[in-house]
Parts: sequence; structure tokens; C-alpha cells
Amino acid sequence: MKYISLSSSSSGNCYLIENGDTRFLIDAGLSVKRIKALLAEIGEELTSIKGVVLTHSHRDHTKGVPTLVYRYNLPLYCTKSTLQDLEKNTGREVDRALWREVESHKEFEIDNFSLLPMPVTHDTRDCHAYRVKLGDKVLTLATDLGKATSELMEAVKITDHLIIESNYSETLLQVSSYTAFLRGRIDSDNGHLSNVQTGEIVDFACKKGRVKHIHLAHISANSNTPETALNYSKKFVTDGVEIDALPRKEISEMWEI
Repeated sequence: MKYISLSSSSSGNCYLIENGDTRFLIDAGLSVKRIKALLAEIGEELTSIKGVVLTHSHRDHTKGVPTLVYRYNLPLYCTKSTLQDLEKNTGREVDRALWREVESHKEFEIDNFSLLPMPVTHDTRDCHAYRVKLGDKVLTLATDLGKATSELMEAVKITDHLIIESNYSETLLQVSSYTAFLRGRIDSDNGHLSNVQTGEIVDFACKKGRVKHIHLAHISANSNTPETALNYSKKFVTDGVEIDALPRKEISEMWEI
């Protein structure tokens, strides 16, 4: 299994996962023009993508979805509520022949990949983290959640590589330019993970699991820095485990499990 982050921030989120001729996106929060350009950087074309899996309906995860579905006829994997919200937000109806319904806790397949949607708390309907399996290799991706769930932590136990949000520093959030309402939303159980919360997950993954590589994702430009997030979580990383911060608006390295 190979994977790469095309973008990881509140400005846009998009991840490519592949094996052989099978390639799919988790989220598409960039313009299709930008997605095509980033794919070209790694020698891939949009026509090689077999579908788009959505974690939830917020625009920084769905910006490119209408064009990918309406113009390029890519299959769309999401829950019924996410589909409804997407259609409401765009004012256009998705061809049901292209929709693949996703249900919480129910695994589905994209070729040889098995994906498990795990519901998490966020201020939108049906937000999910994903456990992605290929054979005995496991990648878990969890962004846009206010707190960890028991199901997510069980997935972390068997995860080889982990993409986990480390959105904000509690200290930097309080002195940020955000309104009191927005600060409260971010800091709630339906908001985002703080560096402290992420550190607890990193600690658990390193002590209780088999994780080999951890990527800190969706790092806020206004209430965090990559250095701040990394410096906190690095305290919990054990020997043999790599950790880094994903670029906010640029393409990352390609990793392989």
C-alpha cells in the first residue's frame, strides 16, 4: 500500500491511496485543477482514480467533488446524510448510479482494499475516520474530530501507519484572532483535536500498538505550528517509530507500508 497527502489543512484536504492499478482519494477539498496538477507531479492522471471516499461534507474536504462526480463520473463513497448535505451545498443532484452508500461500522471494498468507516464527533453529520486495510497492512486516517472514540483506539492498536489530526495548541488558540464562539467550537468535543489530545493518542499507539509511522495532520495556521505540534507529540514516540507533520498546502512524500 502506498499513500500520499496532496493537502492537509483547513484550506483543503486530499489523500491518495494506491496499490498497483488501484487508486482512490480520501476527500477532495481542492479544486480539480489543483488535484490534477498535484497528481501530475507524481506521474499520475485523474483518469487513473477509481473513486472518492468522503469523511464528511465540509467544503475543505469536498470542494472538488462536484466536478469529479459530475464531469469525470468518479464513483462517490459516502453516507446518505453526507450525500444530502453535499447536494444541498452545491445545489446539484449526484447521479445515483455513481453513489456508493457507506454505513458506519460496516466495511466496504475498493478492489483489494477494505475500508472501515468509524464515526467520530464533529460539527457536521456523519463524520468518519477510516481504517484502510490491504492484506495485513493497515493505515488509519482520522482528522476533524473533537475526541477519540473507543473504536478509533481499537483501530490504532493494529495500525502500521497513522494519519492523525493535531489541529491546535490550547495556548495559541486562546490568543488567536478567532472569535470566542469559534474558539469554543474548535475546543469542544465536536471540534478538533488539540496537541495534548493527539499526544495521548500517539502515546497509546506507541505503547499499545504496532505503529511505525505517524503523520500529524490538519494543523491550524492560526492556532498552531508544525513545530509546536511535533515538539509535543515527539515526547511520546518510542524507538523505531517515525513522526512528521504533513505539509499544509503542498504535496508530501509518498509512503509505503
